[in-house]
Amino acid sequence: MQKSGYYRIRIEGHTDKQGGVDNLKLSKNRAIAVSNYLKKIIPKLTTSIVGYADLVPAGSNKTTEGRALNRRVIVTVLG
Repeated sequence: MQKSGYYRIRIEGHTDKQGGVDNLKLSKNRAIAVSNYLKKIIPKLTTSIVGYADLVPAGSNKTTEGRALNRRVIVTVLG
């Protein structure tokens, strides 16, 4: 990213259905943790953080494998 000039990214945090009301907070905290890590590597990085909780599943929340897919962070380069 430093070589290509991309300094703006969006970070999306996601969770599975387990956890209830704290899922939104958990998904935001997940995205913030990734943002903080990346800013140590790329100081001029600008991030947009979104917590989706369990609203955009990647897999079924009925299986262990599906829930594991749902606990994720997606980083999108903007610009």
